[in-house]
Amino acid sequence: MHARLAKDLGTPRLCVACGSTTARWYDWAYVGAGHEEQQGQPYSEDLGMYVRLCRSCHRLFDKGRLVVTNGN
Repeated sequence: MHARLAKDLGTPRLCVACGSTTARWYDWAYVGAGHEEQQGQPYSEDLGMYVRLCRSCHRLFDKGRLVVTNGN
């Protein structure tokens, strides 16, 4: 899935949570149902279920300390 995200959506250069454009690392983060599960690593083929986050916000999101939605 990571390769498909990079191919179809490109490399993220903006964090939708904090607005950063200068962070060193950005990730595509899955925001669909089950994202809070640490086991099973949920993914979706729906590219609309991913958002751009800087690494710092992605870590906060994974710990449940940041709420992010896909905008739908």
